[in-house]
Amino acid sequence: MKFENRKMLVKSLLAPLFLVALPLSVNADILYDTGLDGTSWSNHGNESGKAIGFTMGSTGYYLDSIQVKVRSTGDGGLTAFRDQSFFSLHAGTVDGGDDRPGTKLVDLDWQIDPTTTDAQIATLIPDASVTLEANTTYWFALYNNGTDTGEDDLEWAYSTSSTPTSSVGVVGTSPQAWYTVNSSVWNDPSAYGTGSDDGSSGTSSTINDMVVNGTVIPEPSTLVLVLGCGVGLIACSRRKK
Repeated sequence: MKFENRKMLVKSLLAPLFLVALPLSVNADILYDTGLDGTSWSNHGNESGKAIGFTMGSTGYYLDSIQVKVRSTGDGGLTAFRDQSFFSLHAGTVDGGDDRPGTKLVDLDWQIDPTTTDAQIATLIPDASVTLEANTTYWFALYNNGTDTGEDDLEWAYSTSSTPTSSVGVVGTSPQAWYTVNSSVWNDPSAYGTGSDDGSSGTSSTINDMVVNGTVIPEPSTLVLVLGCGVGLIACSRRKK
């Protein structure tokens, strides 16, 4: 068989393998989904926050984004909360348990229209790469750190009939929701249960609207296959010298 024919044969075999393997290495999924159509609202005034917990399934993912439905109760829209509302992801282990937000892992930057008071979906992007490990608990926290917004409060939507769903084995924690009115609780897990140090904090039965999006962490064998096919195609594309 001539060299050119052999080269074409190899390329014809590698190309389909590459096209199959590549999507497997960048598979994006909705990890946790309550829906974003809630019409009830939990109110978060000055120094008030809420966290929702979830536990990963048997597969690890990179966190792409978290989406929540929010609005402002004031005439100034969400502008007042642009620099005083904080969103963060926390480890789910504190004092040996997974039942409340623990150490902060990363902050999330929100993308919204700050000029409107209308309800809108805020897309929250982690400001650093985050790996959601398999079979591990995490908490997403929203916190309003304002001190002078007057009657304006940040509100987070929820549905009284919402049940979280997941196609990749992610489940809600038990308890699934936590609230607080003291910022030190989010950043200092030791403040839990210490009386005045943690203000008014505890579990909540309200599961707010939240969607967690992630990209699956490729298996090593998949990465080897993608790399091998890619190298093979490049080699076959080079002219014989």
